[in-house]
Amino acid sequence: MNISIAEKFILLQIHPSTGKLPVSYLLFGKHLIIAILNDLEVNDYIKYEDNRIEVISEPERLTAAHNIVFCKIKESYERQTQEYWVNLLCFKEETLKKLLLESLIEKDWIVNHHYYSMIIMEHNRYYIQNIAGRNSIVDEIKKLIGTNEKLIKENKSLLSLLEASKTENFYKFRFNNKQLKYRLPMDIRPVLYNIKRVLNGL
Repeated sequence: MNISIAEKFILLQIHPSTGKLPVSYLLFGKHLIIAILNDLEVNDYIKYEDNRIEVISEPERLTAAHNIVFCKIKESYERQTQEYWVNLLCFKEETLKKLLLESLIEKDWIVNHHYYSMIIMEHNRYYIQNIAGRNSIVDEIKKLIGTNEKLIKENKSLLSLLEASKTENFYKFRFNNKQLKYRLPMDIRPVLYNIKRVLNGL
């Protein structure tokens, strides 16, 4: 499946009926930056050395949003922490979100419904086009919740982001299932703790 962690994350944030994305005032942006950084790490473009991000190689197959984040890191005179980049780049939320959505449109995952209200108010709604693909991602997540098996890095990252951002469908499924209500894979707990630590600026 040719889709990154960040693209999966934003795809699952789109309301399946209204086509709306959550309004976050920087919080959603922080989740996006963490997802993009996780993509860069999973694909061996960056690594963490003494809690600071170090560039390994140039991205080849990720989105324009990933390239923006990567270039900022690469151009920095000093190695910085994950918290530094999340707090600095979250102000680019709209740009990064737009680029990730454009990538999903190009890959035929979603379609954009562009319209105006009250003549001057511009709006965008994003409707799922690849419904089977999205359902496949959701089904995979459902299988991962509550598992005792060792998870690959990508799945740990995605599950942790969905939990930290309290993604509606993820929570609804988990809390409607009594066995899973208070249970998450042990594997994701350190990753989830780190995401919450970064978001809280600890």
